[in-house]
Amino acid sequence: MTEYGNRLSKPLHPRRIRVRGKGSPMTVCIAAMADDGRRLVCASDTMVSTAIASADSAVSKWAAFRGWSFLLSGTLSPADLLYDAAKLEMANAEDNEPATVRGCLERAQTKELERWTAGRWLSKYGLDWDKYRREAPSRFTDEFRNELSRKMMNDGESNYDPDLIVCGWGNGLQQADSGLPYIFNVNHDGVGLHKTEGMYATGSGADAALASLYFHGYRRSMTLAQVVYYVLAARFTAEMAVGVGEKTTFLWVAQRESLESGGYLVETPHIQKIRASWVKFGAPRMPKNAEKMIVEMLMPREKKMSVTLDHVVSTLRKQGVPARPSTSRKSKGRQ
Repeated sequence: MTEYGNRLSKPLHPRRIRVRGKGSPMTVCIAAMADDGRRLVCASDTMVSTAIASADSAVSKWAAFRGWSFLLSGTLSPADLLYDAAKLEMANAEDNEPATVRGCLERAQTKELERWTAGRWLSKYGLDWDKYRREAPSRFTDEFRNELSRKMMNDGESNYDPDLIVCGWGNGLQQADSGLPYIFNVNHDGVGLHKTEGMYATGSGADAALASLYFHGYRRSMTLAQVVYYVLAARFTAEMAVGVGEKTTFLWVAQRESLESGGYLVETPHIQKIRASWVKFGAPRMPKNAEKMIVEMLMPREKKMSVTLDHVVSTLRKQGVPARPSTSRKSKGRQ
């Protein structure tokens, strides 16, 4: 006899199934480390869609709570409920350290999927999930319970689509101003960690976004300007991959040493300039002038910034400083 256990897969009542075609509106959320973990770059679209219409609105799919950034993708109603459940767990936690946050996310995911499943499948029998565990053996036959479990699991795997990115350092790493941030994601499969690769993407445009980042050889050691450009390029590429025109982009830079503000928003006019450069010069490569443009945009918000050697050389040449001749010598071979 099969049982639908505590780790539910995402159920949906058959009468409410919504099939998403290839032409469905795009959504993508991206988080990526920069400057060896000193910065986190978070980007998303701002499209809100229903079964009959979509609009590129001013609604942000990014939020912050207790020093952690949240990016929401998937159907907004269950994504909002999962986000609220995670916030409730974190609000009652003793600290905001990564291990604590992971536990909060795991509990929120389990509880929310159980509530969602009960509302879709069990409420018509006057049951929530706890009552179903207690009363089902006496109220339903084994055959009925097995069939119900199978339907809930299959339907959930096909139709429950929230996928949240939760990223940050926790107070310990921020106060020490050292260490890599944590990038979690939460969906029907549980909680995942993406600390080693240093980036993650969710939503219907995730595959195209990740392909763009891999194509450009993304590394978490890249400078902030490089990562800002490549994350935006991934966002633009994902948009084009699903046949959607130009849409509004939200871009947030989280700062490891910033305990108060947490980071800063990159204004839309700056993003539009980067997009124009990407379209004209940089698809798919990063144009030569992009780093200088982004550094100038971000410098008012940054105390110091790492830059590439090419940027240093270019700046010196424009200032009329001659490049120093190389003093290195080739090693002589064995006589």
